[in-house]
Amino acid sequence: MNDTLYVSDLDGTLMRNNEKLSEYTIKTLNELLRQGLPFTFATARSIESARVITGELEIKLPVITRNGAVL
Repeated sequence: MNDTLYVSDLDGTLMRNNEKLSEYTIKTLNELLRQGLPFTFATARSIESARVITGELEIKLPVITRNGAVL
């Protein structure tokens, strides 16, 4: 069993320069999430602005926003 939690930043990591996730990223992450990958993201953004970017992801875990001030 894998006990690793995968956490990614949005800006400059998952997100493209146009402040969107690529279709490939969305498709691949959702496939992995459906298979049980423990994944979430952390960002300095507010939950509202992060939701616009990540709304198509099927993340089940809490996310970290506002530099860790909000879970």
